[in-house]
Amino acid sequence: MSVANENFTLPTKEIDISYQSETVISAVNKLYPRQKDYMDARYTIEEFEAAESNTEYHIPDHQRFYVWSKKQQNDLIDTLLRGYPIPDIIISTTSRRGDPKEIEDGQQRLTTLWRYMHNLFPYTPLEYIDHPNSPLIYYSDIPTRVTGNTKSLDDMDPDAKRRLEEYSLKIKLITNYGPESLISKISDIFERLNSGKSLADGDKLWNRKDKLVVARAIQMGQDEDTKGLLLSVFKLDISKIMTSTGKAIAKTPLCTLVGLILGLTFPREFDFRDDKKHWPDVMTTSFPKICAFLDMEITDTQYDNAIIGLKTICQAIRQAPTPRDSNRISCKHNASFNRHLGVMVYDWREETSEYEDLEEGIPDDAEEITRYSERWRNIIGDFQDSEDNLDDHDHPITGMYINGDRKNKNTDIGKNIIQRHGQIQILYNQWFT
Repeated sequence: MSVANENFTLPTKEIDISYQSETVISAVNKLYPRQKDYMDARYTIEEFEAAESNTEYHIPDHQRFYVWSKKQQNDLIDTLLRGYPIPDIIISTTSRRGDPKEIEDGQQRLTTLWRYMHNLFPYTPLEYIDHPNSPLIYYSDIPTRVTGNTKSLDDMDPDAKRRLEEYSLKIKLITNYGPESLISKISDIFERLNSGKSLADGDKLWNRKDKLVVARAIQMGQDEDTKGLLLSVFKLDISKIMTSTGKAIAKTPLCTLVGLILGLTFPREFDFRDDKKHWPDVMTTSFPKICAFLDMEITDTQYDNAIIGLKTICQAIRQAPTPRDSNRISCKHNASFNRHLGVMVYDWREETSEYEDLEEGIPDDAEEITRYSERWRNIIGDFQDSEDNLDDHDHPITGMYINGDRKNKNTDIGKNIIQRHGQIQILYNQWFT
């Protein structure tokens, strides 16, 4: 059966790729690994900083930190010495750093080679892994205080050392994409390259930290007026993410901050692909649900309103009575939109909706702030006074999951939050009237 003709189009070519070869020793000399690698190799801070301008291959922020196991490190050296092939190294040109190129795929391999050639781990041929006196073969110099059957690659077999250094790496260089789409294009390429080992949502957001919404979320996480509250109420701390020098840091806090900033600023109705997008639908830590909105502009007034809302929510939670201190709701539960936080943000927006279109924003002495704080101090206090564990079905929070709405299921988060808000209003009237 035929269907009406439609104007379908296929994707057009968006990038160019050039191909080149590079010896291992040349690539290692061009590599600028993370600060931790330099520290492990006993470089000084001055030497580490000076190396940035003398190197060509840099590791972009969206890349994972170095996570290879000892076995993976050993297997790579063994593979190269045997002349076996390894995947291509994929590098992009970028104007973000000037001339240096950024490694989109292969940083674990290149960092491993850099570390081996700086004698940070030994290699053992696979045949001798289980040998009682297995050799520990360092690239050139044996570190002090290392015991065992230690040897240097050069002393054992100068030809093997030469083969390793002259092993030919295949480099794919990505070029010719518009600068306006650089960040999102490279992030998309990187995520496709890693489709077999999916990135966490926090990593995907970190890849897009220059997006308007993510930048505002990071600003909220670093604001002097809020970072202490975020830490004490939600255990949200992005300082380690911002300052990490090489250790893999979970970026889950960034997911919650982005969900918060969207929940506190997203327009009450938003035209998106011919559909009306209701703002509670984006109050989530799910990257697929919010990725289309990360370019949304957040004005200074909207951001100031969000800060007032966040401070009011945090203070209501902190000041809620705790008849039994041991029953205080945990920071983890406080930070979950699937618990009471989503309802609290929704209620705050409903309470202060009259100010959202005003240029001056929400006044600090608004009656709504006091009324909201008192109500939620009572609600959180009642939650904490419950005889039931927070995960028990009879607990007031768990009891809000109605009409098939189950915790930790984001299938229809906006509808679920609105349902919970309606139910909490009913429960509140039963408790306090």
